[in-house]
Amino acid sequence: MLFKQIKHSGDNFSYVVADANTKEAAVVDPGFNADRIIPFLKDHGLKAKYVIATHHHGDHTAGNEKVTSSPWLKPGASHFITQACQSP
Repeated sequence: MLFKQIKHSGDNFSYVVADANTKEAAVVDPGFNADRIIPFLKDHGLKAKYVIATHHHGDHTAGNEKVTSSPWLKPGASHFITQACQSP
């Protein structure tokens, strides 16, 4: 298992959790860290299968669109981003 905690500022964090064998990953609360998450996925040969927003605040959802539109999203991936969690 791979685990990466990515700090933006203060107490705002994003997470990448991945299976080292299948290279499938879950990205939790992309927030303002998409520009750091995408290179991490690429550098480790990972494909995001899940993108999870724990709640609708911008510091958790700002990177949703960037991560879900990146080439490092696994085709057919499940997006656990509800309408309430979409960035405005």
